[in-house]
Amino acid sequence: MGLATIYRQFPTKEALYEAVVHARLRALAGWGVDVKAGPDDLRDDMVGAIETLLRRAQSAGAVRDDVGMPEVLAPLGAACLAAERGRWDEETRDRALAVMFDGFRRPRS
Repeated sequence: MGLATIYRQFPTKEALYEAVVHARLRALAGWGVDVKAGPDDLRDDMVGAIETLLRRAQSAGAVRDDVGMPEVLAPLGAACLAAERGRWDEETRDRALAVMFDGFRRPRS
């Protein structure tokens, strides 16, 4: 996609930013997150959604039983900070997350 195409769709940086934010908010709402909540409520909703996913993965046998929310949130938060500060490209981000998620998997017997 060329710059001219982007500028036709989004005449200003603000318009592009607004479109991105709206798309992200729609995605979060699709996950059941109350996007109109305050920051604390939003954080609680996100943690609740992650915990639900963790429990489902554990019930399905995909994630180790000894993994709890602290073991998920600590490396996830660290990876987010590192990706932001290091300006990771998509390939680096995908590899780093794959390594992290491998550590959550239940060992094969």
